[in-house]
Amino acid sequence: MSSELVWNIVKNNSSFLRKQKQGCKITTFSTDKMNVTNVYSPKFMGICQKRAVGVNCEGKHIMLSIKSTKNDSKPCKMAAQAHVKCAKSVSKEVVKGYYRPCFEAAAVARYNALDLALRRAKKGYVNKKRAMGRRSD
Repeated sequence: MSSELVWNIVKNNSSFLRKQKQGCKITTFSTDKMNVTNVYSPKFMGICQKRAVGVNCEGKHIMLSIKSTKNDSKPCKMAAQAHVKCAKSVSKEVVKGYYRPCFEAAAVARYNALDLALRRAKKGYVNKKRAMGRRSD
Protein backbone atom coordinates (compact mmCIF):
# COMPACT_ATOMS: atom_id res chain seq x y z
CA MET A 1 0.00 0.00 0.00
CA SER A 2 1.24 3.48 -0.71
CA SER A 3 2.21 5.78 2.16
CA GLU A 4 -0.29 8.44 1.04
CA LEU A 5 -3.16 5.96 1.20
CA VAL A 6 -2.13 4.75 4.65
CA TRP A 7 -1.89 8.34 5.92
CA ASN A 8 -5.35 9.23 4.55
CA ILE A 9 -6.84 6.20 6.31
CA VAL A 10 -5.04 6.75 9.61
CA LYS A 11 -4.73 10.54 9.98
CA ASN A 12 -7.92 11.25 11.94
CA ASN A 13 -8.24 8.11 14.06
CA SER A 14 -4.84 6.65 14.89
CA SER A 15 -4.05 5.09 18.26
CA PHE A 16 -0.73 6.98 18.17
CA LEU A 17 -2.44 10.40 17.99
CA ARG A 18 -2.22 12.56 21.13
CA LYS A 19 -3.71 16.06 21.27
CA GLN A 20 -2.57 18.64 23.80
CA LYS A 21 -4.19 22.00 24.40
CA GLN A 22 -1.84 24.96 24.81
CA GLY A 23 -3.90 28.09 25.40
CA CYS A 24 -6.33 28.28 22.49
CA LYS A 25 -4.11 26.19 20.21
CA ILE A 26 -4.30 22.38 19.94
CA THR A 27 -1.01 20.63 19.21
CA THR A 28 -0.89 17.05 17.94
CA PHE A 29 1.83 14.62 18.96
CA SER A 30 2.61 11.02 18.07
CA THR A 31 3.52 8.08 20.31
CA ASP A 32 4.70 5.90 17.41
CA LYS A 33 7.97 4.06 18.20
CA MET A 34 9.28 4.70 14.70
CA ASN A 35 8.64 8.45 14.92
CA VAL A 36 11.89 10.18 15.92
CA THR A 37 10.48 13.69 16.34
CA ASN A 38 7.09 12.77 17.91
CA VAL A 39 5.37 15.09 15.42
CA TYR A 40 2.10 13.76 14.02
CA SER A 41 2.67 14.19 10.29
CA PRO A 42 3.05 11.82 7.33
CA LYS A 43 6.70 12.81 6.94
CA PHE A 44 7.74 11.28 10.28
CA MET A 45 5.11 8.58 10.98
CA GLY A 46 6.72 5.14 10.92
CA ILE A 47 3.53 3.30 10.01
CA CYS A 48 3.14 5.42 6.86
CA GLN A 49 6.72 5.33 5.60
CA LYS A 50 8.41 2.35 3.98
CA ARG A 51 11.72 3.19 5.67
CA ALA A 52 11.67 4.55 9.21
CA VAL A 53 14.00 4.98 12.18
CA GLY A 54 13.21 4.98 15.89
CA VAL A 55 15.34 5.68 18.96
CA ASN A 56 13.77 4.48 22.21
CA CYS A 57 14.75 3.73 25.77
CA GLU A 58 14.18 0.20 27.05
CA GLY A 59 15.20 -0.23 30.65
CA LYS A 60 18.73 1.10 31.04
CA HIS A 61 19.60 0.82 27.35
CA ILE A 62 18.92 2.94 24.29
CA MET A 63 17.69 0.94 21.33
CA LEU A 64 17.81 1.88 17.65
CA SER A 65 14.88 0.48 15.66
CA ILE A 66 15.10 0.32 11.88
CA LYS A 67 12.16 -0.57 9.65
CA SER A 68 13.08 -2.63 6.62
CA THR A 69 11.17 -2.90 3.36
CA LYS A 70 11.87 -6.55 2.65
CA ASN A 71 9.47 -7.80 5.36
CA ASP A 72 6.46 -5.59 4.58
CA SER A 73 4.04 -8.51 4.72
CA LYS A 74 5.40 -9.71 8.11
CA PRO A 75 4.81 -7.00 10.75
CA CYS A 76 6.59 -8.99 13.45
CA LYS A 77 9.85 -9.06 11.48
CA MET A 78 9.51 -5.60 9.95
CA ALA A 79 11.60 -3.75 12.57
CA ALA A 80 15.10 -4.69 13.65
CA GLN A 81 16.39 -3.42 17.00
CA ALA A 82 19.97 -2.91 18.11
CA HIS A 83 21.52 -1.62 21.32
CA VAL A 84 23.60 1.52 20.64
CA LYS A 85 26.25 3.02 22.90
CA CYS A 86 27.06 6.36 21.25
CA ALA A 87 25.51 8.99 19.00
CA LYS A 88 28.09 8.30 16.29
CA SER A 89 26.78 4.75 15.82
CA VAL A 90 23.22 6.07 15.45
CA SER A 91 24.41 8.50 12.78
CA LYS A 92 26.36 5.80 10.93
CA GLU A 93 23.40 3.40 10.86
CA VAL A 94 21.02 6.04 9.50
CA VAL A 95 23.49 7.19 6.82
CA LYS A 96 24.50 3.64 5.90
CA GLY A 97 20.84 2.63 5.48
CA TYR A 98 20.19 5.51 3.03
CA TYR A 99 17.46 7.05 5.18
CA ARG A 100 16.40 10.67 4.71
CA PRO A 101 18.96 13.24 5.97
CA CYS A 102 16.40 14.82 8.33
CA PHE A 103 16.21 11.48 10.17
CA GLU A 104 19.92 11.58 11.00
CA ALA A 105 19.83 14.88 12.88
CA ALA A 106 16.58 14.01 14.65
CA ALA A 107 17.80 10.54 15.67
CA VAL A 108 21.08 11.90 17.07
CA ALA A 109 19.22 14.64 18.98
CA ARG A 110 16.81 12.09 20.45
CA TYR A 111 19.68 9.76 21.40
CA ASN A 112 21.46 12.61 23.21
CA ALA A 113 18.28 13.56 25.11
CA LEU A 114 17.63 9.96 26.18
CA ASP A 115 21.27 9.47 27.16
CA LEU A 116 21.20 12.59 29.33
CA ALA A 117 17.97 11.43 31.00
CA LEU A 118 19.45 7.98 31.72
CA ARG A 119 22.63 9.48 33.19
CA ARG A 120 20.61 11.81 35.42
CA ALA A 121 18.41 8.95 36.59
CA LYS A 122 21.48 6.86 37.40
CA LYS A 123 23.02 9.64 39.53
CA GLY A 124 19.75 10.47 41.31
CA TYR A 125 19.46 13.96 39.84
CA VAL A 126 16.62 16.08 41.25
CA ASN A 127 15.32 19.13 39.41
CA LYS A 128 15.53 21.95 41.99
CA LYS A 129 12.61 23.94 40.56
CA ARG A 130 10.27 20.94 40.78
CA ALA A 131 11.57 19.84 44.18
CA MET A 132 10.87 23.28 45.69
CA GLY A 133 7.19 23.02 44.73
CA ARG A 134 6.81 19.59 46.38
CA ARG A 135 7.54 20.40 49.99
CA SER A 136 6.09 18.04 52.53
CA ASP A 137 5.36 19.88 55.80
